[in-house]
Amino acid sequence: MNACNKYIDVTAPWTLAKSEAGQERLKTVLYNLAESLRIIGILLKPFLTSTPQKLFAQLGLGDAETAYESLRWGGSVPGATVRKGEALFPRIDVEAELAHFAAEAEQAKAAAAPAEPAKAEEADEDAPLPEIEYDDFAKVDLRLAKVVAAEEIKKSKKLLKLTLEVGEETRTVVSGIKQWYAPDDLVGKTVVLVANLKPVTLCGVESRGMILCASDAADTNLSALTTLAPMDSGLKVR
Repeated sequence: MNACNKYIDVTAPWTLAKSEAGQERLKTVLYNLAESLRIIGILLKPFLTSTPQKLFAQLGLGDAETAYESLRWGGSVPGATVRKGEALFPRIDVEAELAHFAAEAEQAKAAAAPAEPAKAEEADEDAPLPEIEYDDFAKVDLRLAKVVAAEEIKKSKKLLKLTLEVGEETRTVVSGIKQWYAPDDLVGKTVVLVANLKPVTLCGVESRGMILCASDAADTNLSALTTLAPMDSGLKVR
């Protein structure tokens, strides 16, 4: 890569592009650079999973030109169309990174500070709720559900997307348990689902229901509710 950077400085393709006389030389320079990048991309394939593929796509290369067997000079096809794409290794904005780290440090400092005593008039979240009639409870449809797939929602720090088997039905549920569970830990588990909760859309994913969990007052420990013995999905929780 250093040699390529120096080659660009020495050949100055931007200058060659300004004159008719420099056009043939410009073609050679651009081919040499594209060929160098092709070979660099092939060498990086064992270490980077996606970047080489993005590079090959921008260079207009197919499988034949990017296979290990093509690892020799001259493998690129002259005349291939180069596509404009995203910067593969964008420059780091040092000032923005420093500001980000400073903000994180302030948040950590605030989290470590002693908490102020709760005001007496504030409601206690753990206090018992008013009594309800059985008919009120009966309005909630609780079902056993089996987690058949789970994945992170990339644009959220809290949410997981769960695919649930509920009897003969398959449902998608979004749950804010990413802090406590890795997706693979949930697959195959039986959970308790509020099945008749009105659907909502979270981070672009429609959630049809809610799984029940228990947690302490500070939400430092959380556990999804499950059964003591194996039970079929879809069964009603009474």
